[in-house]
Amino acid sequence: MKRNHHRSWAVGAVAVAVVGGGLTVMSSAQAATGCQVSYSVASQWQGGFGASVSITNLGGPITGWQLSWSFTAGQTITQLWNGSFTQSGSNVTVSSLSYNGSLATGGSTSFGFNGAWRGSNPVPGSFALNGVTCTGAVSSDSASPSASASPSASSSASSSSTVATPQRLYATNDATSITLSWTEPTADDRPAYFNVYEGGVVVARNTTTYVTIRNLVFDSTHTYTVTAVDPAGRESAPSAAVSRTAFEGGAYACGITAPSGLVASDVTGSAFSLSWSNALPSYDQAGTLVVLLDGTAVAQTSLDSARISGLAPSSTHSVAVARRDCTGTLHSSAPLTVTTLSGASPQSPAPSGLTVTGTTNTTVSLSWSASGAAAGYAVYDGGARVATTTGTAATVTGLWRDTAHRFTVSALDAAGAESAQSAPAVASTTPCDTVTPAPVALAVTPRSASTVALTWVSTVQSAGFIVYHSGNPVATVEAASAVVTGLPSASTAQYSVAVQAVSRGGACPASAPSSPVAATTLPGSAARPAAPTMLAVTGQSSSPTSPETGTVTLAWSQPAGSDPVTGYRIYDGATVLAATTTTGVTLTLPSGPTHEVYAVSVDAAGNESTLDGPVSFTVPYIPFP
Repeated sequence: MKRNHHRSWAVGAVAVAVVGGGLTVMSSAQAATGCQVSYSVASQWQGGFGASVSITNLGGPITGWQLSWSFTAGQTITQLWNGSFTQSGSNVTVSSLSYNGSLATGGSTSFGFNGAWRGSNPVPGSFALNGVTCTGAVSSDSASPSASASPSASSSASSSSTVATPQRLYATNDATSITLSWTEPTADDRPAYFNVYEGGVVVARNTTTYVTIRNLVFDSTHTYTVTAVDPAGRESAPSAAVSRTAFEGGAYACGITAPSGLVASDVTGSAFSLSWSNALPSYDQAGTLVVLLDGTAVAQTSLDSARISGLAPSSTHSVAVARRDCTGTLHSSAPLTVTTLSGASPQSPAPSGLTVTGTTNTTVSLSWSASGAAAGYAVYDGGARVATTTGTAATVTGLWRDTAHRFTVSALDAAGAESAQSAPAVASTTPCDTVTPAPVALAVTPRSASTVALTWVSTVQSAGFIVYHSGNPVATVEAASAVVTGLPSASTAQYSVAVQAVSRGGACPASAPSSPVAATTLPGSAARPAAPTMLAVTGQSSSPTSPETGTVTLAWSQPAGSDPVTGYRIYDGATVLAATTTTGVTLTLPSGPTHEVYAVSVDAAGNESTLDGPVSFTVPYIPFP
């Protein structure tokens, strides 16, 4: 548990598993009308989510608006700000309020809401403003436009993209997180970052080929795909899906599952590459892999491919891959039979002295000793050839930061036959981007005379974010959403956010602040209630009869002040987790996730105090035996 009081503007961050997710829907309209809608899932947790919606009027001026759409998976709105709403089944209509109904040509407004979901939470496919479908274009045609809509690169893959699709997606886990790893084929369009999807929503992003999704509900199962996005915003097709359960396996976590899916490729007269599925069930931990050639161990690796060389032409071999568990026992895959092609026998011995001489975040430099009368050398990263040279040194380029590699080298004779592989050299690229990318898509939405909400997108996995108010840092928060409370009525300020990136080994340098966005609080009274004090966790429990949930009790002290307090809200970042008129509340929440919460006082006019907190807690769960 931690406490940290902010004495100026108070800021809260969403402490949830899922961040991001967006859709830009564009439409044409009737006579010289048009509109554009951006729908962003700013945060998502088990059974709930927070979203922000911005509207841009591309047609003539309007003095009042209604935005309508249909949810496709039974989602419901539970709370909405900067508008009023009605929902009938899946159909939603949001109407303007007195202060935000007028939109000039090119004018924009926004609103936000909290909602509930079950099963999946896809973004809506189409929006209509005052009955006109939004496509982002202005039409002078009175005919009704098409209701179809195209997602932006932040929410769905583009079918016309030439960006290569990520491959070999696999997952590992612990009790409340899942780590995904994948490979990206070498191509002209090197991605700028990767999107991880669950149920059609982006739940994570990173600038390298892995990501850890944290704060998952204990014993919950998740299915993910990954896409690559290039610097121009083009997105690849999604990878094959992988499913995983956030789960602790107790005595079962001993790496007992054998590899599967062996494939031989790049077969020559003296060599072939072998790849396999490195996927593990939830109760297994990754064990060391041993490559067996005709029953003899020829390589040991933690990766998912290897090169086998120095073989006789037209020779037949039985290969398998075995996982060594925590007791040292090998669990072997089914064997695969491979026959080399006809050709010359290799003439050179395996190179020796392979050494890593340097690394950057995208390169590894290697050197080795000459091998007899070799005509050249082939450098392999696992089973993939990554360089060919006539010298005894090479720099492997095009790698991803913070990734592990197992390099070997074989000697090539004049006929092209390969010697056996050298002893391996294991190396990792350096962990951080040369320049940490700043957050993008910052949106600041006034909620009241005292409060604004911020959402943004980070393309790099983060350890936290720094929120700026008028150029001054006001707080460090953990996820991509925040509220700033206790602000003066009708006051305008600039807001920006910087990201503190994180790697497997720890923190990376913070980014520069994002481009600033100005926002003005709503008109209202000047009075502000005093903030509550001494927010604390006073109790936690879990139940064997209801292992999917846990309870957490919070308490705080009532403030004294001239503006009477009529109630309190508990914020989980930008989400109101609870509202009460007493100085305590017991929350029943899904087991496993960590939350960072604040308490705020509310007066009769709805104005909020600065926040008391934060207090962090993990919802208790009962691990399996």
